[in-house]
Amino acid sequence: MKKSHNDRQLEVAHPHITPDDIAKLSQWARLDPRLAEILTGYLSKKWDQIPTLSLLTALSKLPWPRAILVPLRFVTLSQQNNSTDHNLLKSQTTALKALIHAIEQRFPQKSDDLFFIPLQRPNRVVIENEIARKSKPYTQSGFIGSASLLAKGRVPEKRTLLSQKTRQLLLDQITETLLENTSISVSDYINSCGGAISRRQAQRDLESNPNLKAIGHTRNRRYLPKKTR
Repeated sequence: MKKSHNDRQLEVAHPHITPDDIAKLSQWARLDPRLAEILTGYLSKKWDQIPTLSLLTALSKLPWPRAILVPLRFVTLSQQNNSTDHNLLKSQTTALKALIHAIEQRFPQKSDDLFFIPLQRPNRVVIENEIARKSKPYTQSGFIGSASLLAKGRVPEKRTLLSQKTRQLLLDQITETLLENTSISVSDYINSCGGAISRRQAQRDLESNPNLKAIGHTRNRRYLPKKTR
């Protein structure tokens, strides 16, 4: 498979990336979403070539050793979305989970801070928005965040990264702002979730919502607030 531009960027800049480099990059990733995405792309190709003990030693010297868990969990999703060999996928998943487990065991503390450190002090609206949209790769790692770290074409189309509670909160916010004679589509809802929800799950959420009524069929179906009907 031909490597993407993102996959090559770190390799071109640093052809001999060490565990120390990877550990440091995981810290800098909290300051730059673009770097976090590039690091995730690199790890998706090279994670199994990083000596676990050396990585753990390098992470122990840094302030946010658990930060690397977020890109590693997105790597897990990338594998599940792109692998067609079931046995290979199972083997890779087991090995990657072992690496994640080793990091969690060595650094068990969780912060529940925003993963991406804002350049300015965030206001209440920004924090509440991140909390409302938080997705599993972040919360499982002890952080708050919602941005996908997977490059275009690697996003798991059939995976839902938001919990039922988070989806319900977002959908409640959407329905509260719908005006008379306005409606939303499945795609609108998916976009409101930052793409972190499968189309099938989006359809189920909208169909089961007691405050919405469906009109139309299949792809042209839209949902209006019942109070306007």
